[in-house]
Amino acid sequence: KVEESTLCVLIVYQNGPYPLLTKDDQQLLESFSDQVSIVLRNSKLYQNLKKQNDLLIQRDTIHNTLIKLSLQSKGLQKIANEIKKMINHPLMIVDLTDHQQYSSPTQWKRELPSEINTKLKTQSFFTESLNSQSLYIHPIIAIDVPIGIIAVEMEEDDFFPLNKMIMEQASSVIA
Repeated sequence: KVEESTLCVLIVYQNGPYPLLTKDDQQLLESFSDQVSIVLRNSKLYQNLKKQNDLLIQRDTIHNTLIKLSLQSKGLQKIANEIKKMINHPLMIVDLTDHQQYSSPTQWKRELPSEINTKLKTQSFFTESLNSQSLYIHPIIAIDVPIGIIAVEMEEDDFFPLNKMIMEQASSVIA
């Protein structure tokens, strides 16, 4: 047991009229099981740290790519194309300051439902269903004011934490 949670069980069968294991053998097995639980716990912790480290490396790569595009003044169309490459789903960036739309692929332009504007007050994702397609929408906020929208066409099963991280990074760079 680790932290009152059973991770594995060691079963030793003893058949016959006399026990094959002595009290010393039992203590040895208990010590062994404690060591196995420590190894399993450390392995789990290591895997979690490795996963978090990989996520941080990906986040850094994403951030550097988007910042590089921003510093080169490549424009929102280039940023939309780069985000599309990263998440592999059609998307549209709507600039609410000048009512321009930048989509990737470029022919993917849609009318967004008008009630989206009322949901833009918070920095969070929300879903809109439009013609049987799910749109994940992330507001682009500057100084507590929505200045844009990133809308991505994807099913809920396709929405991974990495995609959310890409959207958050892109939103801050675009803002």
